[in-house]
Amino acid sequence: METKSWIAAVILSAGLIASGFFIGEGLVNLRQADRSVSVKGLAEREVESNLAIWTIPFTATGNDLIETQTELQTNQQRILEFLEENGIGEEMVTTGALKVTDRFANQYGNAGDVRQRYILNASLKVRTPEVQKLLEVSRKLGELVKRGIVVGSSESYQCDVRLLFTDLNRIKPEMIADATRDARAAAEQFAKDSGARVGKIRSASQGYFSISSRDGDDNQPEGSCEKETSLIKKIRVVINIQYQLE
Repeated sequence: METKSWIAAVILSAGLIASGFFIGEGLVNLRQADRSVSVKGLAEREVESNLAIWTIPFTATGNDLIETQTELQTNQQRILEFLEENGIGEEMVTTGALKVTDRFANQYGNAGDVRQRYILNASLKVRTPEVQKLLEVSRKLGELVKRGIVVGSSESYQCDVRLLFTDLNRIKPEMIADATRDARAAAEQFAKDSGARVGKIRSASQGYFSISSRDGDDNQPEGSCEKETSLIKKIRVVINIQYQLE
């Protein structure tokens, strides 16, 4: 009887030892399977602006509203003729909203000091993919002044010309591939230093694409002239990837 009990105890002990071995081995494998590295991949590219937008504000003043509006319309026609002479057709131009200011209606002003009662502000916006042409024409703005047109507005600050890049979708796949290769290289260097090798991707997330002036300040607010008047743009994307280590 005692012999049977001893044999049973030995068998039970062996079973516990064996199960402990497999449990321990499983924990080791689990820890090894959990080994990973998280890296960032960067891709940058310089591109040339492919869209130019030129806003031309102009003004007319007078004491008779109808006459002042007629003068404003005349000025608009002169600007359109100027643009046409320089190779920019009316199909590229849109008209902005008209703003009328009656100085007599200003309760804070002194009507006795007002020489011109009405101020009319309007604008024309040129939008074209012919960036270089528009830049050349915008430098001739002084010719409008010689034609008696008051160009500009005290009502708001506007950029002379905004230069934009609008073909981001075309280069997105290539840039993501470049950023992925950059991340892979960083992961492989880490794996080499730790005596492992890079396995499959466990997770990945793409950051947003940023477009900024190549030579300007990246911290300029969106829509500022310094950010948008640069012909060459810098596009940047960062992706985050977690790789399995083997």
